[in-house]
Order: sequence, then structure tokens, then C-alpha cells
Amino acid sequence: MLLANAVFTVQTPYSSKIFPYLGVGAGVARVSIQGANSTNPSEPGINHFDSGPDASATAFAMQFKAGVKGEVARNLLLFAEYRHLSINPTQYTFGETLPPHLPTDSWTVGLGRQS
Repeated sequence: MLLANAVFTVQTPYSSKIFPYLGVGAGVARVSIQGANSTNPSEPGINHFDSGPDASATAFAMQFKAGVKGEVARNLLLFAEYRHLSINPTQYTFGETLPPHLPTDSWTVGLGRQS
């Protein structure tokens, strides 16, 4: 995943050592599926993705974050934050089914937005 982020730190009149912040980021995510398995109970032991069970896709990703950082010592800050990451829907193409099953075309599978 590669995101460009902007972080806005708020200085409060209450402390010169504790700083709340908000951030937003946008970029791309590479999502991979390995060892996919598509089976049918009426055809035990046959993986319909058997000639290509691995696939990957690239999608737009964005995140929002909020947190607080505190100065523990000069040049040493600790922070705690919450991040919400969202990845756009993706599509994957898996290989065709090979014998002993009747041969098929490749399989396309789509996943909705991931958070």
C-alpha cells in the first residue's frame, strides 16, 4: 500500500507536551489472494480454481486518522491513533478448471469495498 498523508496537529493552550492530530491519506493498495478454493458439494475434491488459485488487484485506497502524541523527552514522541482504511472494490481472475472436471474458462470474482 502506498498512501500520501496529510496530518494536522493542534497545539492547545493546556499543554506544550500533548498534541492531538487529525489526518487524511489517499493512494493505492495492492490486494492479493493466494490459494483460492472454489468447491461444489456435488463434486467433492475438485477446486474450480485449480489451474490458477492466486490473483491480485490494485485499487484506490484512502484513510482517515485521529490521534494524540505526547513529548516524553526532547526528540522523543509517543503516539496513539485510530485509523479507518477503505479500499475500493476489486476484481480477480482465477484460472480455469482442469480435468478430471470438464474444462472451463477463467473465473472472475469481485470483492466489494473493504474497510
